[in-house]
Amino acid sequence: MKNNFKIKLVVSVLMLTALLCGCKKESNDSVEATTTEATTTSAQTVDAAYESIPRFDSESNAKLEFSFLGDPYALSLTLPSEWEVVSVSKGYSLRRDGNEIGRIISGETEDASEWTEVKCYEFADGGLLTTTYIERRGEGAEAEYRYRFSYYYAFGNISRLTNLTVALSEVDEFAEKSMAYTCTVVRLTTDSGIGILADNSVRNIAILGNSFVGSGSSNIGAITQEMFNLNGKQCNVDAISRGMANISTYTGDAEMMNKIRSGYYDMVFICGLYSNGHVGALKTLKDACDAGQTRLVVFPAHNESASVISQAKQLIPDLVYLDWKGEIDALIANKKLSRWEFCYDDYYDHSKPLAGYVGAHMIYRAIYSSVPTVGVSSSIQQSYVDSLLGNYSSTGAIDLAYKSTVKYLD
Repeated sequence: MKNNFKIKLVVSVLMLTALLCGCKKESNDSVEATTTEATTTSAQTVDAAYESIPRFDSESNAKLEFSFLGDPYALSLTLPSEWEVVSVSKGYSLRRDGNEIGRIISGETEDASEWTEVKCYEFADGGLLTTTYIERRGEGAEAEYRYRFSYYYAFGNISRLTNLTVALSEVDEFAEKSMAYTCTVVRLTTDSGIGILADNSVRNIAILGNSFVGSGSSNIGAITQEMFNLNGKQCNVDAISRGMANISTYTGDAEMMNKIRSGYYDMVFICGLYSNGHVGALKTLKDACDAGQTRLVVFPAHNESASVISQAKQLIPDLVYLDWKGEIDALIANKKLSRWEFCYDDYYDHSKPLAGYVGAHMIYRAIYSSVPTVGVSSSIQQSYVDSLLGNYSSTGAIDLAYKSTVKYLD
């Protein structure tokens, strides 16, 4: 299986400029996507003695995630499956057959001054910089060698450095390449979308859709309006529900299109992508919004077509896609909730007010760059929402299912 192990290294001129310069700078926003081939770095001691050291022959790999409390990202490492990872006072101990062979720690290694660099190379991919060192301690027959894998990534104004040290004899070629080239940074939560429509001057918004928007279904308009009012936001919400409507229903409404072109609405949230033909109507609606200097936001209801939404993103990529449908599906999947908490068991599986709350929360945090602090009570009780969705109302993010297996560093 090891003979089939292949790694594709794609050269990128963006190597580390977006992520860091010289290993320790911070990125401005999220983990940057950069890819580069491995490069040998720094002056190195001429020492080939380690090449004759016998290596443990690992047979397979296992993925493990390491993170820091409160972080939305984790470092996913590919380690030999024969290794055991045991929590200790500072980080984690790596063991094989009960014997400690290395450590995983946050930050720099405390014994760095004791070791001399023999070999070093770097690889950057997906915002993660991996630097692989071979280091020596001692001289001659008393010398010992180890690998040190240094993993660095940054998001917002936070940077994270993790070091894995392990005896050189425990790392064969297969394991070295796995730990140097196949580790990644992964999300632990969905993107909350906070601030993606940031505009505190908004005074009028419209949510246009079919019966999934209506008061007999999600009641998203009333929930959004209550959320705005209770949290001191001076913004009017027009939620217009027309049975069986799609985007063409609204582009064919001369009165509505004139209202949009006149600039009455600051933002229009549009539902109704059910067929490829509706993508053309979306372009027409965008033109009307552009004329009125109105922000158009694609806001798919729960019964819309994922393939049509994907096509629209490809054809009109410069729109904001606030994925109401995807958010509901993510809550169902990752919080292991029943679909029927969000949907009525009727012919169309119409959305319930819990789905309306989710959509209203998405709109609120996208516009006002924060989550609402005062809960709702008219169309749906905040206590009921929180009993099902946990901390969603206070974070706007959804913990992904595998977060429960993450190992946390200090």
